[in-house]
Amino acid sequence: MPENPDTPNERTTLDRRSYLKIASGALVAGGTIASVTPTTATPDDFQYDEVYDVVDDLGMDPSGEEPIDDILRENLQSNTKLEFPDGTYRVTELVYNYGKGLHDFGMVGVEEGATMLLDTPDSATQNPGAMWLSVGGASDSYNIQYEGLRHDVTDAPEAPGMQINVDDGLLVRDVDHHGVHDGSKGPFIFGVLTDDGSGLVEGLRAPDGAPDGSGAVGVFVHQYTKGALEFRDCHVGGFPNNGLYESSKSTGTVTVNGGEYRNNNIANVRLAGSGGTVRDCCVVIDDAHSSSSFPTNMRGIWLFADDATVENCDVSLTADAASDGAIVAAGAGTTAIRDTRIRIGTDDTAAMYAVKPESTPAPVVCSGVQVTGDANHTGSGNPGSAPLRAFGRPNSVFESCCVSQTGTDRDGILLQYCDGSTVTGSGFDVTGDAVVLDHSDDVTQQCNSICGASCTSPSCSSEE
Repeated sequence: MPENPDTPNERTTLDRRSYLKIASGALVAGGTIASVTPTTATPDDFQYDEVYDVVDDLGMDPSGEEPIDDILRENLQSNTKLEFPDGTYRVTELVYNYGKGLHDFGMVGVEEGATMLLDTPDSATQNPGAMWLSVGGASDSYNIQYEGLRHDVTDAPEAPGMQINVDDGLLVRDVDHHGVHDGSKGPFIFGVLTDDGSGLVEGLRAPDGAPDGSGAVGVFVHQYTKGALEFRDCHVGGFPNNGLYESSKSTGTVTVNGGEYRNNNIANVRLAGSGGTVRDCCVVIDDAHSSSSFPTNMRGIWLFADDATVENCDVSLTADAASDGAIVAAGAGTTAIRDTRIRIGTDDTAAMYAVKPESTPAPVVCSGVQVTGDANHTGSGNPGSAPLRAFGRPNSVFESCCVSQTGTDRDGILLQYCDGSTVTGSGFDVTGDAVVLDHSDDVTQQCNSICGASCTSPSCSSEE
């Protein structure tokens, strides 16, 4: 899993400079998790002293014949907005401004069809995973806008990525990354590098993925992220080494609101940091990755974030692939999974698996979780017998859940080393036992139904 993005410089000492607030995250109070409604960033908060039409004012070639590298490099200036009309803009070299304190800078497609043709040869990328655009990353890097641009990597021999890391004020919207990303590290790195900084990535699409075995990540949240970063209505699919991945070194709060994450290996959405939330998302795994040089473990949502929340999501795991589960909870603090629908058709695999965290054991709270599917339990013993499983999570709570499993020998809930837990108001229609207790004492079971449960399946399907 990636922990060393291709950053040109080490992080320098940070000073906060901010004109923009894009708050998102979670508050923890009294042992429960409460969401915070994020505000919306607008370009009006940016200070643009110079606004250029890149064709009429700067002389960029919109035909895709002449490279734009030199002109772009010369105009990577603070308080400057570059507007791209309809056309194809050919990039053949690395455009580097990392660590120079860039602020109030924008690259914006102002007409539909403005396309960055990423045509950097191996000689230009210099090393696998190089960045074609690398900005921010220093004190007083803030208010950077990248919006309305299409990327074309169809013919790139080593497709380059891009990274934007700011103290505060990251705004990325309506970016369409087209073509299989035949590169070793993936197309996007974003970071918010101060505690009180914030950023928004909205409407980013990278559905074409990358070749198996390449190690490419769809979207990487930089390891020095400390602030709040929201991903809103994004679509990331087909990457072999995570779709949306927050580094385990990040201490920031990542919120994923809406969007679709499809057939990414290792995890479709992976949160670390603190207080992360995945809300209103569609996650589908119906096509297996396979590579002799890279492991296969196709999780849906993987939570390493402390005090994380999954809310109102639809998760479908039906591929014939190795997987720890549709939702895997591994962080410390209370993990809450609410009003979420999960289809599980992969044998011996959990719909929700809460593993014992590395630090002090903490409960998982599942409320209104609906599980359907025809997965079988084919192995000996009980680890793969149940779709809802908690291990080393005392005082966990399962309330108003519904489990329907038509496959062979499937139980409902499996509690292992979960003393003091509670299962209440839940319905089960399973071929095994409703609740299985393994080294779990003083478990309260009340008002549960063990036959005829009618559970709701995920609303997002296996069709695009």
